[in-house]
Amino acid sequence: MQPLIECIPNFSSVAPDILEALCERIQTFPVRLLGVDSGASANRTVITFCGPADAVFLAAGEALAVAIEWIKIRPDQGVHPYIGACDVMPFVALEPGHRNELAARVQDWAQEQAARFDLPIHLYEHNARNAERANLAFHRQGGLQALATRLASADGSPDFGPTLPHPTAGAMVTGLRNLLVAFNINLTTSDAAIARAIAARIREKSPNGLPGLKAIGWTIREFQCAQVSTNIYQPEKLAIHQVFERVKLESQNFGCATNGCELVGLLPFQHWHQASQFYAAAHAEPQHFRHVDYQPVVHAMGLDRVKPFMPQHHILEWAAGLDEKLRLEDLANPDFFPI
Repeated sequence: MQPLIECIPNFSSVAPDILEALCERIQTFPVRLLGVDSGASANRTVITFCGPADAVFLAAGEALAVAIEWIKIRPDQGVHPYIGACDVMPFVALEPGHRNELAARVQDWAQEQAARFDLPIHLYEHNARNAERANLAFHRQGGLQALATRLASADGSPDFGPTLPHPTAGAMVTGLRNLLVAFNINLTTSDAAIARAIAARIREKSPNGLPGLKAIGWTIREFQCAQVSTNIYQPEKLAIHQVFERVKLESQNFGCATNGCELVGLLPFQHWHQASQFYAAAHAEPQHFRHVDYQPVVHAMGLDRVKPFMPQHHILEWAAGLDEKLRLEDLANPDFFPI
């Protein structure tokens, strides 16, 4: 059987007609559409789908085709840094033991798409040519405004495709990466400087930062508040409730509080299980993990304050149907994470 993989493209648009076209094209292949998360202030939509490798790579290529046809990027769109219509197209192996095989396939896929669309493509994470280029932030330096200069430089040259930006689609970053949890925490202030200060304190690179965490701060127009936006890129080291509790503590130092959370994409079951243990008195045995009480977690973190939160749609193993393929003891094992 083909290995199962997940694809999480980030598109620089929130237009309903474009999102509908993207989802329709993706679903012409035998893949499972897991989620569509949009943010107007960021001008960004994250679409998550998974399935057998062949189908996922085909769907990813066609989603890229729709993005290039429909999305015309400008430098002044959105608070989130980006360099392309399809800014980043990550792939994640959902079963252990397939990293090398799938990394090679991602590289072949990227080369094909660069030639197909005359699009500059950068490789990152497991496909990066060196440690510096493994970091997504490296490729986004200067944003769209600096893209032409960076593509023409030795450091910023693409791995595939031309050294000039695509006239309407910019460039794209892709690669096989580890599981990542994208998690945003709203504050009871609209001061972006406070969100940036909290982000600076909690990110891994700070002296007392959290391991495996990237963070930035900004103001989100549609929520009318400042937000600390985080990526837990080593979820085996850091759980979602630990990030939330740290932001809650730091916010008190600035005279504000947390005001709901936003999960972008999917959450691994182990994080959910750990949060349930942390926030609820009752402990569910691993073999009964479906019955882990979710209300204390939702209430404590405000996970449904920004948008509806449904565990069956937001927990990776349940949404992707992995609990039908993997053993329950694997899912309940704290050392198990897709790689």
